[in-house]
Amino acid sequence: MRFRRSARIVLTAVLAAGLTACSGSGSGAQGDDIDRDVIRFAEFPGVVPNWILPITDPGHNGSPNTMQFSFLMWRPLFWRGNGAEPTLDERLALAEEPAYADDKRSVTVKLHDYNWSDGKPITSRDVEFWINLIKHNPTRWSGYVKGNIPDNIDTFEAVDDKTFKLTLTEPVSADWFTGNQLSLIVPLPHHAWGNGDDDRTEAGAKAVLDRLMEESKKPAEYATNPLWKTVSGPWTLSKYTTDGHITFVPNNAYTGPAKPTVKRFEQVPFTTEDAAFNALVAGDIDVGPLPFKNLNQRERLEKDGYTFVPWRNWTVNYLALNYNNPETGPLVRQTYIRQAMQSLIDQPLIIDKVFNGQGAQQYGPIPLEPANPYATVKNAPFPYDENKAVTLLRDNGWDVKPGGQTTCKSPGTGPGQCGEGIEAGTPLAFEAIVTSNRRPVLLEMQSQQSVFQQKAGIAFQVQPTPFAQIITEAFAPCTREKPDGCPWQTAVWGGGSNVQPYPTGEQLFHSTGSSNAGHYSDPKADELIEASITGGPEELKAFEEYLAQQVPVLWVPNPSYQLSMVRNGLQGADGQNPYSGVTPELWNWKK
Repeated sequence: MRFRRSARIVLTAVLAAGLTACSGSGSGAQGDDIDRDVIRFAEFPGVVPNWILPITDPGHNGSPNTMQFSFLMWRPLFWRGNGAEPTLDERLALAEEPAYADDKRSVTVKLHDYNWSDGKPITSRDVEFWINLIKHNPTRWSGYVKGNIPDNIDTFEAVDDKTFKLTLTEPVSADWFTGNQLSLIVPLPHHAWGNGDDDRTEAGAKAVLDRLMEESKKPAEYATNPLWKTVSGPWTLSKYTTDGHITFVPNNAYTGPAKPTVKRFEQVPFTTEDAAFNALVAGDIDVGPLPFKNLNQRERLEKDGYTFVPWRNWTVNYLALNYNNPETGPLVRQTYIRQAMQSLIDQPLIIDKVFNGQGAQQYGPIPLEPANPYATVKNAPFPYDENKAVTLLRDNGWDVKPGGQTTCKSPGTGPGQCGEGIEAGTPLAFEAIVTSNRRPVLLEMQSQQSVFQQKAGIAFQVQPTPFAQIITEAFAPCTREKPDGCPWQTAVWGGGSNVQPYPTGEQLFHSTGSSNAGHYSDPKADELIEASITGGPEELKAFEEYLAQQVPVLWVPNPSYQLSMVRNGLQGADGQNPYSGVTPELWNWKK
């Protein structure tokens, strides 16, 4: 209890300097003053969509570019998120339920009778076009995991214009393949973007993707480039400015379900969460974030005509560790160091003090919230315990100096020694790039800096960094032999990472995962992930329990993605997508 109390003193002292509440008065637009021809949605503060091509490269990975931007125009084969549930929404699918062969080695998919905005039908060729571009350019796509789609497709057969069959390289779990693989496919308009059969050759596919990606690097032309006018989704882009003022208008030729009921869907940028809050107070936006620090203003906003709706995402939240960094890589490759640092993260206290109770603890690779049938690790393997952290370090050769600088005293790879690649006198020290766009996360990491240093002598220098810069740096390619591409040591971009509908973790924790920012590589973890792909609940449980013990990243609390305030009368917006997606065509103003 003594240690718990001292941690609370450290954390509370740090936060007291940063957490303040805004006050004042305002009266937003209400009743007849509301413009029901438009829905105004606040972009996440400091984050502007900056990649339009629905094949997202690793440097532009993230839901602001996909689920909140390009997917409004180009719909995936299967839509992730059914209201607030982390399942697929069959209403928004471009196809019927897939039919798997008895041996699970092939799957047949029949497309709905939908059209592109220019009137051309969406066909099997459009699906093949996407597959070919990815097949010949796998590492240029943020969703790529070696061995997964498209590697696991042996043959593609267009049965007819509306039906295709995939023969697979090995049997699969139908839940996994539909949820985690088919939902990644985004049919693309071959007739508008392709060049004959060029995509069916490696050189041709590379040339086509080169051209498309070059155009996607020109955000100033997003709203005017004819290339981006052929869409499958319910919206088309009318206005785009590089500072983030975005206007969508209905795709009048949309043949899918739930056509838009408003004339415009506007995404409004804010440089800070304070600016977004002020816009809420003024009634200038219809859906926007209530900052965690301003939670005491909830009742005031409710009186002004808003409803409080926490946005829970299907994500795992963590502090990423760079295993390939030449200085700190040898440190984080030691399991006991990761476990010691995890034992210094007081998740219940952080949720209480930083996020005002709006969050959930995170113990492993499967979220506890939203409620789901997959998570089995429901007690922390490494709860806050200063004694355990210090003991783990001392038992493995470290001269631990709480309040000072802990250094390696016993180098080597034997029992009681620091481990491979760690020399005598090496300090236990890290630099952390932390998002400057989400203040509670920055405060969380600044408080953690104090806890690490005061309780175990671990230096943890926080460097506030823009979200977009962190994503670019953290997902840059590099190897242990050639680490120049990613000099960062630890990273927190503020939103964690989305989990697949069937949460097998291959993108995040497999050694070949495209979203494995820190290049974590563990043969046993790979084996368990691969077994969970073809197996059932027991295999998934084994994967989850192993990674919870191994601590491949430092698990931190999973706060609400956003504490949303939704204007009264805007129906449907309260079912917030757990993959950070927005579907404004399902929203409408109450008449």
